[in-house]
Amino acid sequence: MVDSVFMLPHLGVFSTIEPDGASDILERDCLIHLGYCVSPLYPGRVREGTHLGDIILPSNSSPYSLRAGDFFVIPLAEGKHLIKIQPTNQVDLGSGEGVAREKEVIGGGCGLIVDCRGRPLKPALDPVIQAERQKSIMAALGIAV
Repeated sequence: MVDSVFMLPHLGVFSTIEPDGASDILERDCLIHLGYCVSPLYPGRVREGTHLGDIILPSNSSPYSLRAGDFFVIPLAEGKHLIKIQPTNQVDLGSGEGVAREKEVIGGGCGLIVDCRGRPLKPALDPVIQAERQKSIMAALGIAV
């Protein structure tokens, strides 16, 4: 989400006086939904390109493959979409290793962000390679480089 009109700092102060009013304004007028992010957790050192699972959208005939190290965006039109994520055995999506998840997500300005870089993030030691990684992430998000 993004603060549409730089209102969050003011709502913080307003909430000390009128908590319910600040909450209503926050939910109704302040935040713009950009999209959801899928970020699977996987153990230890997994080689880049290792298959982590698949994302299935009922509106698409073929699944999106999740591979270690990938960062990409799946375009989603405005509105609600049901997605299913089927991880491989050692991948956790928040329900335990290998457990599939179905989730209703809302399409927004960024679509569905898929971040398979693992956690904690490990920047490349070579600054040129790290800069290229950052450029590819920005490009995937539609940010001009």
